[in-house]
Amino acid sequence: MVIRITKKEFASFMLIFILTVVSNDTFLFGSNINEKMTALPRYGLLAFAIFFGLKLMAKKRIASWDFVMAGLMALLMTASCLHNHISTSFLVVKNVILFSGFFFCQYYDFEIWSRYFRKVMLFLSVCSIAMTLFAYITPSLILALPKATNTAAVRMYVGFFSGILDDAMNNTTFIRCPGVFWEPGVYQIYLNIAILLTLYSSEKKKNKSIIVYLIALLFTFSTTGFIAVAWIFATTVIFSKNTKRSAKKTIIYFVLLTFALLAALFLSETQLFHFVFGKLNGTNGSYTARLAGFVINYEIALDNPIFGFGPDMIKMSDEFIKRSSASTIVFGSTRHNTNTLMYQFAAFGIPFGLLYLFGTFNFGRQLANNKMAILSIFGTLVILYIGENLFSSIFPYIIVFYGIKAISHSRERVKRNELVRAAEGIHR
Repeated sequence: MVIRITKKEFASFMLIFILTVVSNDTFLFGSNINEKMTALPRYGLLAFAIFFGLKLMAKKRIASWDFVMAGLMALLMTASCLHNHISTSFLVVKNVILFSGFFFCQYYDFEIWSRYFRKVMLFLSVCSIAMTLFAYITPSLILALPKATNTAAVRMYVGFFSGILDDAMNNTTFIRCPGVFWEPGVYQIYLNIAILLTLYSSEKKKNKSIIVYLIALLFTFSTTGFIAVAWIFATTVIFSKNTKRSAKKTIIYFVLLTFALLAALFLSETQLFHFVFGKLNGTNGSYTARLAGFVINYEIALDNPIFGFGPDMIKMSDEFIKRSSASTIVFGSTRHNTNTLMYQFAAFGIPFGLLYLFGTFNFGRQLANNKMAILSIFGTLVILYIGENLFSSIFPYIIVFYGIKAISHSRERVKRNELVRAAEGIHR
């Protein structure tokens, strides 16, 4: 498969590529034991925010509504950090991430980001598929690759824009591939967003891309990823009335979904089924963490409604252990806060969480006009965010601010229509 990038597209493609690969969501730059590597994305985002912020202000391209929303979120985040005695450096980093996402969405139209993001993910998918196949066919080649170690003492074999976790090589039956990301659960979020954007795009030749994304997703063996992609296909077929898809393609998607469900039933007693879907067992640690991600964050938000508990993950982990141990809903103790969406309410308070939720919900307006389709897209994001907490990532803020931008554009269209009607009334 050839990924075509013209000279005109190259700069934008590379920027989105760098924001994706050199980010806190990846193994090398997000959880690396080498602090210089993890600091690189922060300095990069700071430079990005300053450069594009000044560029946008010079050209007066910042929408007032969007800026008010971003400023309000930053103000609430700052108030939360000050109230909870968070260090100044941490506060600066959190605001840099927020404004980087905001400036990015102001500078690039949604369609441009969508197109280049899908190309970036297509490239990374091909790399991860190749890496996984080599791991199955010639594992000695993978074992000879250089290793990187993260803060949890987990090692990864690093190849060409992909990697294989050391633990995964001990299970040659089901080798989970995280791509460049620090965990397969993070990779599946990016892959599913790429699938979602592709399904709603107006591209003519998109089936090949979807197949590549699906193969890469399969090699993650991610429970959340499989559930999310089934949800995406089902809801897209049912609700997306505005997509340009023929009846033949609709039938194909139904057949694929049906096949996936039948395969799941057929494999229900196999090792593969338990490897992937064993997390849904109520006694599983991953199940406990995901349930706690909703329940415990909800409790913390209610107890700290205005300023939240604060974004200090060490204190948050201790609070999770204490509350989950005493909980009558969460059976078992966990320190893992794995819910991106609910974390915002617990860390920064309900007002901030509602603004974050508002932007996330309205992201679907960039893809569809149908209310049920918009709701289903929000449902996709809720599913994707259940298993991973992207608390230091620009990616969720891109989702949030494109959602806010969709509302801004809607307000502008209403104003223009009102002016047109008023002008027509005067001429009459």
